[in-house]
Amino acid sequence: MENAFKIKELRYVPRWLIFFVDIAIIFFSILLSYFFLQTLNVKINFPEYYDEKIFGIICVNILFMFLFKTYAGIIRYSTFFDFFKIVWSSGGTLIVLLGVSFISGLIFGKSIYVYPVIFFVFFVSVFLMFFFRMSTKQFFSMVLKYKGKDISSKIKVAVVGIEDDSVMLANAIIHNPNHAYQLAGFFSARLDCRKAMLLGYKIYNRKIHYKSHTLTSLFDAILIKDTIKKSEMEAWTTFALDNGLKVLKGKITADNIVGNIRPLQIEDLLNRSPIKMESEEVTRHHYNKSVLITGGAGFYRK
Repeated sequence: MENAFKIKELRYVPRWLIFFVDIAIIFFSILLSYFFLQTLNVKINFPEYYDEKIFGIICVNILFMFLFKTYAGIIRYSTFFDFFKIVWSSGGTLIVLLGVSFISGLIFGKSIYVYPVIFFVFFVSVFLMFFFRMSTKQFFSMVLKYKGKDISSKIKVAVVGIEDDSVMLANAIIHNPNHAYQLAGFFSARLDCRKAMLLGYKIYNRKIHYKSHTLTSLFDAILIKDTIKKSEMEAWTTFALDNGLKVLKGKITADNIVGNIRPLQIEDLLNRSPIKMESEEVTRHHYNKSVLITGGAGFYRK
């Protein structure tokens, strides 16, 4: 079951699925509105064009759905901004249908759509589309909470930077649940992103949290991309060590980014190639000989 449906790796519901679910909701709202009108014995104008009128309502809705992109966005991170997009889209449809009904009433003496249908479809479709998004968001939260019981054993990392390369590293961690790392947030030196979120995770400022006693409870390590400048790497390394955090380095590759995350080595901080200590020629020349080492400025090896 776990291999067949890895919900933890599904970061968002596909846009085409959201689009078709919204259309199904609109269609259901139309049918429900006509059902109530028939139950109340309300006369429907132009009953011979019943199918055409339904098709017209759906087409107008689709037009505004594309205009306001109600199907876009990460549904598991839905907010009230998504609700407002739905209201704007459905509100545009409402205005168009009211205009069509008013003009048809002037021309034919009776409106194509009765006004109760228009308002009923508007309120029901808005409620159901937002309910669908909130239900999906809650479903993701429940499943991730259930599957994340073993997440305490993972290393909580904060990705350094909010650029594209850093987002790639973060996505690699999110989409690979079988590794030893858990994304816990982002670090940035920019002051204009203190209250911002990225991929649903908080962005922490380095200056504000310098020598903060709470960081060790939030993170185990920071993750630095391999394309970072040496000066920035040194600054972030100092920041991590001062706050009791480990330093990891991730290599940006086309595949399996998580597999290339490793602890930062001293060689990563050098501005030169590492000195090779082993030399077969020197070993053969000094083998089984007593060697006197003078000077203390450098270092020696036995």
